[in-house]
Amino acid sequence: MDYERARQILRSKETIEVLHGDRPVWIESLNSQNRTASVSAGGETFSVPVEELIEAYPGFKTV
Repeated sequence: MDYERARQILRSKETIEVLHGDRPVWIESLNSQNRTASVSAGGETFSVPVEELIEAYPGFKTV
């Protein structure tokens, strides 16, 4: 995912499903300097490069 799309998702009032690998995550915040996202899943929060995030859509299947 590119940084601008991650920013749009973070600001959206809609719930947009985002995956890190095959794991659903919630974007908590973004760091523009190092292009990372703080994401949460399963009660833990961690930092990942924004380009590792995938926007899911209806019918999306991970490989």
